[in-house]
Amino acid sequence: MIARRRPSRRRRTPKKKTVLRTAKARGAAIARGSGLSIEDDRLVGAGVSFVETPNKGGDLAPRHLVFHYTAGKSAASSINWLTNPESKASAHLVLARDGTITQLAPFNIKTWHAGLSHWDGLSGMNSSSIGIEMDNAGPLKKVGDKYQAWFGTLYAEDEVVLAKHK
Repeated sequence: MIARRRPSRRRRTPKKKTVLRTAKARGAAIARGSGLSIEDDRLVGAGVSFVETPNKGGDLAPRHLVFHYTAGKSAASSINWLTNPESKASAHLVLARDGTITQLAPFNIKTWHAGLSHWDGLSGMNSSSIGIEMDNAGPLKKVGDKYQAWFGTLYAEDEVVLAKHK
């Protein structure tokens, strides 16, 4: 006799809602009580603005979140770059150091943040992910008693946090 698995009685929800629930369960998206919500594929709440990038295209049913650091001088300079057609780059969100969030494209539209990418057997992560850019200088080089970013800005030691990937 073959045991059969009983069909789930859970109601199926559209993919978009499932993705958000999955992200919440992993702590990667909107926390309860944050005052943030998503309406019509746009993040809504205090400290959120929308500046549309021309660097986007195609429908997106997101299944993943991809986090990047901007490697720029500021969130404003990164937003300027990601909304410049010559950059041929974009993301869905830019998270500034002061906690403000700028959305550059609706969550149901592809942005150009992952380039030629591969992860867990998937390729072309732009087609399945929301791109989130965190305002961060990127890798720093020790120069005397300071740290220098690729774009030349020097940071005092007390402004630097050492983080390593395993």
